[in-house]
Amino acid sequence: MGSTLHQKAAATILVAEDNDEILQIVEEILTRNGFAVLPAVSGAMVVDLARRNKPDIILMDMMMPHLDGYASARLLRRDSSTCKIPIIAFNTPGGRDASISSQDERRLLQQIDRALHGRTGEARFEESSYVKERR
Repeated sequence: MGSTLHQKAAATILVAEDNDEILQIVEEILTRNGFAVLPAVSGAMVVDLARRNKPDIILMDMMMPHLDGYASARLLRRDSSTCKIPIIAFNTPGGRDASISSQDERRLLQQIDRALHGRTGEARFEESSYVKERR
């Protein structure tokens, strides 16, 4: 992953997560690894920010209230200005005291790296689960 540092430095990731604690964890990981982060706390906010900012990747919690990640992704796919933005979907436990292991952090960063390198006009949609509840 070290060879992609220059590409990562310029990449903007829109992170959609309605749990503030999880959003903060993911945002810290991404900024520590050289990414610019656009946080969104609802599906409607994701669609709006994606249309206005054209991020390189969207990291989306699929289980948000009101307009969930699935509905948001469908709206983005139907819009010619956002249909080619890769979406990495993730689900998180609903409990408090969330954490992420270093192994899951590496896996997340690898998926982001693959999505950045795979931008050939094909929209990607990957689903993963990274954030674990602390025990």
